[in-house]
Amino acid sequence: MDKHPEYNPIIREYLDYLLTVKGYSRHTLDSYEYDLVWLFRYLKIRNGSAGEQIGTVYRTDGTGHPDYTTIDISDIDTDDLKAVRFPDLYAFLGFCARELGNDEASRKRKVTAVKGFFRFLVQIRRYLTEDPSAELEAPKLGKHQPRYLTLEQAQDLLDAVSGRHAVRDRAILTMFLNTGMRVSELCGLKTTDIQSDTLHITGKGNKDRVLFMNDACLQALSAWLPQRAAMLDKSASRSDYVFLSQKGGQFTNRGVEYLVEKYVMKIGLDPRQCTVHTLRHTAATLMHKYGEVDIRTLQAVLGHESTQTTEIYTHLDSGELQKAMVSNPLASFETTDDADLSAVFDLNKNKNLNKH
Repeated sequence: MDKHPEYNPIIREYLDYLLTVKGYSRHTLDSYEYDLVWLFRYLKIRNGSAGEQIGTVYRTDGTGHPDYTTIDISDIDTDDLKAVRFPDLYAFLGFCARELGNDEASRKRKVTAVKGFFRFLVQIRRYLTEDPSAELEAPKLGKHQPRYLTLEQAQDLLDAVSGRHAVRDRAILTMFLNTGMRVSELCGLKTTDIQSDTLHITGKGNKDRVLFMNDACLQALSAWLPQRAAMLDKSASRSDYVFLSQKGGQFTNRGVEYLVEKYVMKIGLDPRQCTVHTLRHTAATLMHKYGEVDIRTLQAVLGHESTQTTEIYTHLDSGELQKAMVSNPLASFETTDDADLSAVFDLNKNKNLNKH
């Protein structure tokens, strides 16, 4: 059976490495594959081997433009890659700007993908002896200011929660706005990850971190967990995820995103401008603005990768991380739910909540 034109065994080997060794997400792998496929297509265009493989796409007015997606890259091997030089890669970025209309952010991502790929070929697999991407520079990006909610908007969002699943939904929004966790981290949160007033989070690249819950988080969970147990009692599900969908199973990322969109629109905001990630930025902004939280502490709270990731996790004591959560001004925001914290949380013991 013939391989798909976009398939190449060397790219596949690299993606398998990123998946199994580096623990990259499927989304990241898809992005890297897309970028490397375009690199391989361009290499065949540049060396003249694409030939008649380049198709034509016709517009409605009858004019045509090249269709590079028809180029077969399955035959590019290590000998072809040994011939790649820095000018080839620099010309590739120019091609991306001119022919593909890539902006600075897209070209920067391609540089990251290309540099990682060639490092793999040189340092890990030793297919190549020299790295042609070593001096390749990424485009300079203008400073991007992340969107976030004001304190009043965040409170309005929490007040807007209503309906049959109000207790669950308020708990989800409270966790986002107070901990800054990612949507994938919230969906993957299990009852075994809750111990006393801490959350054990598995983030990007399967990296673990501990988050301390402030009073708002504890109150929201203490209201939701009994309802969660009752939901499981009525269904055949035995899910150990903290937040459950209407059917009693694990929430999907899209399901949570839809939930957030619903309440964002309810308070009159644009869901295209205010997303789940906006709530993550809001948590960080509120901690930093009102709690004067050190930026290194915020990096640890949010699980951001950096060249100093290990140092951050090693040298920040738990007191600083706990202070970051408590300093969030939403920590004392009261809900209307009846919640007996002592009945659900034993804050003096490291008690597991995986008992219903």
